[in-house]
Amino acid sequence: MRATVERGAWLLTVIVLLALATGCTRKTTLMQRDTTGPVAAAGGDSTTQLLHAAEQAWDAQSDDAGAATLTLRAVREDLRGRPPHDWVARAGELLDSLGVGVETAGGPCGMMVNVFVRADPGRGSWPALYWCDGALVRSQEVEGRNMRLLGMVSAGGSDSLTHGAPLRAAALFGRSRLGRQEPLLFAWSRRPRDTKWKIVQTLGPDSLGGFGTGAFEAPSDSATDLVTRTFHTPRGWDECNTCPHVLKEHRFRWQADGFHRVADRDVPSTYATFVSFVDAMQSDLARAQTLVSDPSLIQLATQYQFDHSRGTWRIAPATEDAGSELRIFRGGQEAYRVTFEPRGDDWVINNIQTVARSVE
Repeated sequence: MRATVERGAWLLTVIVLLALATGCTRKTTLMQRDTTGPVAAAGGDSTTQLLHAAEQAWDAQSDDAGAATLTLRAVREDLRGRPPHDWVARAGELLDSLGVGVETAGGPCGMMVNVFVRADPGRGSWPALYWCDGALVRSQEVEGRNMRLLGMVSAGGSDSLTHGAPLRAAALFGRSRLGRQEPLLFAWSRRPRDTKWKIVQTLGPDSLGGFGTGAFEAPSDSATDLVTRTFHTPRGWDECNTCPHVLKEHRFRWQADGFHRVADRDVPSTYATFVSFVDAMQSDLARAQTLVSDPSLIQLATQYQFDHSRGTWRIAPATEDAGSELRIFRGGQEAYRVTFEPRGDDWVINNIQTVARSVE
């Protein structure tokens, strides 16, 4: 009897020690970064585990890219089984609860998610594309890191194998440079049976016009356009980041083989009229005549030596390009009050006068 009790006690001790050892060595394993595979069948609390691992990775601040990958995987896991039209709202809700900054764009069966550190956006951002593949949800990290997500569109094909899945996708991002934003476009495509997207087109500042912003528009049921409003600082002018700018609008039509430019136009404003007038006074008086309401203003501008390059132009502080009057500085001493009147869809100058230069 005593031997039996001793053996039982010994076995119980071994079992307890093994259980304690197993609990102490249990770890959360960081997952591989290949995010193209489909979400596994439903089961367990995989989303919760991924979110917990992602939270720990963000807090460690040693591998933000790895934390982003875990976060983007958790989003995909959570979307499994949800209606595609709920994806955008659900992704925002999920990541907000985690405390991760997120930008979303797109729609059912074609969504872009861009995650970043909410408390420190300068640490970077990481985008991923999510799409339907039959009943599966797939995702893939894509180009566009360390940029803002401005918009996203997707389009399917007529092939019955797609089951409504998109075969083309495009996203517009904003890249910060010199304290200003440059729009950049990335476009991807895939064949019906492919589980990965390939980049097929990139449009940068040279094509999209420089600094500014943009958006996707649908001018008709069968067309999608990318429209950007961008600018470059004119020669002879000094422009702050929040100052008015001479904007140009560029329109690109999305076709089967990519985005193609279909229209460009100047965006009317009083500031754009005056910048054009100063340039015309020094290079094309005939054009300058079209920018004033009275030809005598050409003589007045000549008296003020607008036809000579004699100092940097800039708009006075706190002046907005929203009314019919601007205050303009030139060099270190000159200041002018310029008023305008509408002509068609644009503006022309109807008066120029010198004014005292206020303390800046």
